[in-house]
Amino acid sequence: MQYFVKKAIDAFWPVFEKILEDRTRRLYGGTWVAKDSEVVLSVSDGSLWVTKMIVKGKNVLSAFWGTDKISEPLTLWSTEREDEFRYNPLALFISSAQRGSDVPELPLVDQAPILYL
Repeated sequence: MQYFVKKAIDAFWPVFEKILEDRTRRLYGGTWVAKDSEVVLSVSDGSLWVTKMIVKGKNVLSAFWGTDKISEPLTLWSTEREDEFRYNPLALFISSAQRGSDVPELPLVDQAPILYL
């Protein structure tokens, strides 16, 4: 019996992942624009990413990573509330020396900003 259950899960799991990724892309992927602000969200390998975030003319991702260069995307995690996400707090485990900023290396996860869509 367990053999057949495992085979069924192995067969259907990729289909469910694809459906979830497509739905996430449809609901949240794309460009969100308001006045002098712009957020670009993409879905890749089942994860939601912020690939561009300009708020009031300021590049938030560059500020987050502590660089004036092209910034790295940032993953978002669901807060389990509808249309609400936090950035991936593990991104901050990168040492501040690597990011070139004085942002503390291990902030409290609860302090991660929330992005409402």
